[in-house]
Amino acid sequence: MHRTEPVVLLPRCLAGTTLLLLAACGPGVIVLEDAQNYAFTTDLTADCQTVPAGEDSLVDWSGLSTDLQHHAMDPTTQVSEVRLVRFLSLTQEEVLERISMNGIDMADILETASYVPVSGQTSAWLTEFDFFGTPVVPEKHVLDDGRTYLVAAITGLYEYRMLTFFCPETGAEPTTVRLLPDSAVLTFEVDIDAGEPIPEDGSEVDWTGLRTDGLGNEFPVSNVDGLLVGRYEPSIGELETSFFDLPALADPAWEADVEGRGRWDLTTLETDEGLGWSSFEAGWTWLVALRCSTCTNPAPLFLGVVR
Repeated sequence: MHRTEPVVLLPRCLAGTTLLLLAACGPGVIVLEDAQNYAFTTDLTADCQTVPAGEDSLVDWSGLSTDLQHHAMDPTTQVSEVRLVRFLSLTQEEVLERISMNGIDMADILETASYVPVSGQTSAWLTEFDFFGTPVVPEKHVLDDGRTYLVAAITGLYEYRMLTFFCPETGAEPTTVRLLPDSAVLTFEVDIDAGEPIPEDGSEVDWTGLRTDGLGNEFPVSNVDGLLVGRYEPSIGELETSFFDLPALADPAWEADVEGRGRWDLTTLETDEGLGWSSFEAGWTWLVALRCSTCTNPAPLFLGVVR
């Protein structure tokens, strides 16, 4: 174990089930089970930067050279959107906990505004953000009302690179809201080998029977959009030290967009170089992961070791 700082489900294949289920779980199918999943805990902390209530403030991400996962990034080209979220009643601690547990719900959010920078741009005023075309008006939207205000730098549609809170206070001095490498700190503890081994005798994988994800939540089958089969030379312990780099560390990685499915034919997998998957060769460490690109926590929903 290594520690580092910085939502219908089908039953499993069982003897004596209906003919339909037997057909779905025939020979050659690797059925993923909760008992094979890894163990993962995470904690997210962030400070709150005081800004004057009812006034405009500058949001600056020019110093964001490293993201939450300690990946190097270029703030001039890799920030696709800066998002402002005003929560209805959640405290900062509740927001952070729900982000960690993939538990943010639309009902928790009062309003969301965004700013899309052009290449090379690294700052914007709050009045340049808009709610689907309606500009932010500080006198209406930046209030000393006790609500929680969050700003996040995002790559693509869903990849949260960094976040921070800002706290409007009446009479506060003008300031800049800065997104920096230490604006938020993600800590985690992972045990990749915590579960039972995944059997290697199959060319299809089925995850419709999973009920619990790696964080202990109800398994969101409908949210799974990525399948990763990775072959690794490093040991499990070494992989745990670089947990968020598992796709890049695979040698190679076979990945597929599996959105809307609960089963996949492994023989259709290819690497970026076009190499097809054939079998789980001996002498390597093999991992199977189910991922969710729209989840706020980047950790896989399922991660197991093939033996």
